[in-house]
Amino acid sequence: MKPGDEWKQVKEEGAKLLFPDKGGSYDLLERRPLDQRVIAYASQDVSLLFRLERVLEHGIGGSGLGGWKKRVMKASLKRVGEAKSVEYNNDPKKRVLAPKM
Repeated sequence: MKPGDEWKQVKEEGAKLLFPDKGGSYDLLERRPLDQRVIAYASQDVSLLFRLERVLEHGIGGSGLGGWKKRVMKASLKRVGEAKSVEYNNDPKKRVLAPKM
């Protein structure tokens, strides 16, 4: 197996489970316990977040583009609040993409 093959395989399997255009369903994210393949798929994305933060910090700075960190934090807190509300209605099609800020 070549370097990166395992990473690619996890991504492909996760996409087949989650994305409707690949035969999957977003509803899988609502089931508990989470499928281990979904956890592996998501953990690979999360493992890149710290590197992405460093790239963004270096490229645009902490206050560039209108304070991107503050905008991201504000949007994140709003989404967490929505998810915790009694009226929360999960529509996976709306949750797949980041909110417009």
